[in-house]
Amino acid sequence: EATKLVQPVLLGYLLRYLETYETNDYHGLELAYYYALGMSLCSLLLAVIHNSYFHYQMIGMKIRVALCHMIYKKALCLSNSATGKTTSGQIVNLLSNDVGKFDEQHASGATPFASTVKSAS
Repeated sequence: EATKLVQPVLLGYLLRYLETYETNDYHGLELAYYYALGMSLCSLLLAVIHNSYFHYQMIGMKIRVALCHMIYKKALCLSNSATGKTTSGQIVNLLSNDVGKFDEQHASGATPFASTVKSAS
């Protein structure tokens, strides 16, 4: 997130140089190149960071789908006596709220073990 803050600052410095451009100012030209390089590196770093974030989000969604499948399959195999003890609200709560915690934990970039422990608490 710091890269999002640094880019406008570097752009401001670059625009300030361009507003006061002098043909013989080689030191200013060198600084302008550094500002442009810094902006490019910030964009590259931001792309790498977001790529890993989306990867963890995809893992969380896959876990969510697998858990929903297991809960649904288990609900279909319940006997009549077990169905009487379990309300449909409990099953819907499992599918909507409890399984959604895996999406949240994996989206934050936590490891799968840490996500399991955090979701259990």
